[in-house]
Amino acid sequence: MKTRYIPPLSLFVAALLLSTPGWAEKIEEQMPPEIFKAAGLDRLTARELGTLNDWLEGRLSDAREAARSSAPASVEPPDEIRSSIDGEFTGWDGTTVFRLKNGQVWSQRTRGRWRHRATDPEVLIERNMFGFFRMTLLDEGRSIGVKLVREE
Repeated sequence: MKTRYIPPLSLFVAALLLSTPGWAEKIEEQMPPEIFKAAGLDRLTARELGTLNDWLEGRLSDAREAARSSAPASVEPPDEIRSSIDGEFTGWDGTTVFRLKNGQVWSQRTRGRWRHRATDPEVLIERNMFGFFRMTLLDEGRSIGVKLVREE
C-alpha cells in the first residue's frame, strides 16, 4: 500500500499566519528564508508549494468575501485607484500615512522603509488576489502594502 504524504503541522501554522493582514500572495515571498526553511517548507516540490499557495488563496478569498458581505458598501474601495499623494512625499518608514489628492487617506500596512523625495507623486493602488492593497509610485516603480483609513 502506498503511503500518502501528510504535510507537517508547520504548514498549517504557516497557512494560518498568512491569513492575517499584511501578508502577500505567496508564502515563500513573505516568510523570512530561515523561517521558511525551519518550517520545512523548503523541502516541498514546486507542485506542493503551488498547491499550498492555491489553498491559501482560497481560504483568504473566502475570508475576504465574508468580510465584504458584512461590511457597509461605502467602506469597500474599488480594485484600482489612480491618484497622487498630496504635497511633499519623503518615502515611508513603517507607520507612514498617505493623503491622496482624491481625498482618501491610506496607511502603510506592511513593514519597510524607503527614502525618496517628490512632490505630488502619482500612485496606483491595486487590490491583490487576497484582497489586500498595494500602492505603487508610478515614476519610481516602488510599492508598499497599504490599507484604507478613511475617505474625506
